[in-house]
Amino acid sequence: MQELQFPCDKLTARTDPDGFVSIVQMQEMAAKLDNLFQSLKTPVKVADYKFNNVAVVFTLVYKDTEKSTKRFEAKVREIKNLQKDIELCLCSPVEVSGENNSIKLAVKSFARKSVTLKDMLSSGEFLSSTSPLTVAGGTDISGGHFVFDLANLGNLLIVGVTGAGKSTFLNDIILSILAKATPEQVQFSF
Repeated sequence: MQELQFPCDKLTARTDPDGFVSIVQMQEMAAKLDNLFQSLKTPVKVADYKFNNVAVVFTLVYKDTEKSTKRFEAKVREIKNLQKDIELCLCSPVEVSGENNSIKLAVKSFARKSVTLKDMLSSGEFLSSTSPLTVAGGTDISGGHFVFDLANLGNLLIVGVTGAGKSTFLNDIILSILAKATPEQVQFSF
């Protein structure tokens, strides 16, 4: 492991708690959805659910009792037509998607875990990299650390709407380089 060029104890630590959604909360949401589908006489039930650090994702299946010959696209459309009812039931915005014969319902209004530079710079992935151009990019959708080497990129395009974090990401790149490289290796010119 490589020693950092500046101490991480000067950086702010993450203050929000882990585990925003408990198993009990997800079970309660699944029960609410099942009750809603039953009250609307829609032959759908919640087959599975999981929390992926960004949203609670429910997998919906059609009950076998219907023996319907509806095409998959029609089933997805039927759930999308119920989107407003689902949002009222869960008091949260939802997104409906269908792929590989599976209907997914993502509930996205949960507080997200903040990602701090201190956490990223002290991660094993960042510390084990030997390149001075290693960047602590953040976390992926499953909560793992996203670290990459600028030397391996041919091009880098940073895009996003206003307030999406483009400037923050550029500062993250600069601080990651300053954390890994020695003063002799770093030169910025404008």
